[in-house]
Amino acid sequence: MRSVGSPRTPCIGLTGGIGSGKSSVSRLLRQYGAEVLDADAIVHQLQARGNLLWSRYFQDLGWPYFDASGELLRSKVSRRLFSDSQFQQHISAVVHPIVHNVIQRHLREWQSTAFRPLILDIPLLLESSWADAVDEVWVVYATIEQQRQRVIDRDGLNGKEVDRRIASQMALAQKITQADRIINNTGSLDHLKREVFTLWEQVNADFEPC
Repeated sequence: MRSVGSPRTPCIGLTGGIGSGKSSVSRLLRQYGAEVLDADAIVHQLQARGNLLWSRYFQDLGWPYFDASGELLRSKVSRRLFSDSQFQQHISAVVHPIVHNVIQRHLREWQSTAFRPLILDIPLLLESSWADAVDEVWVVYATIEQQRQRVIDRDGLNGKEVDRRIASQMALAQKITQADRIINNTGSLDHLKREVFTLWEQVNADFEPC
């Protein structure tokens, strides 16, 4: 167990790798009644026209990374992130502090009530300092072959691009060594639904609201 929540009001860190199915697990948890704080959704909100990250991207990158209506071309930024390490470091230095502050604010709001468990959905949970800010780490697992094919099917990328993105992240085999619970997403969607539902029921059975 880690540090932020208490045994009565756990904060659970949800993570995985690209194509592992973390987003599917997050959606299922919402369906089952979980409160989910989604770091990717926060980033997308901040990237919307006129918001804080949009302004920083425009300042640093200029019009080539925006469409005719002024919206950020996320796919273009993403392609460069995975092909240019210096660019990746620069963008990380811009984005991470801003997103960190927003997540911290949400966590403080949750802690002020803490009437039910919180799922903190962060792709780079274990690569960042967030692992120390949760009570449990849940890792969504799939094989490398499944990760690869799912991203190809989902994003239309070629194999080399997908391999580069997988290689840029901590390997799932390493992540599961740091997990309190592992969600196996190597089977069917029905299997995943049953596994996530059972896990969420266990969490709620252990949680006694004040």
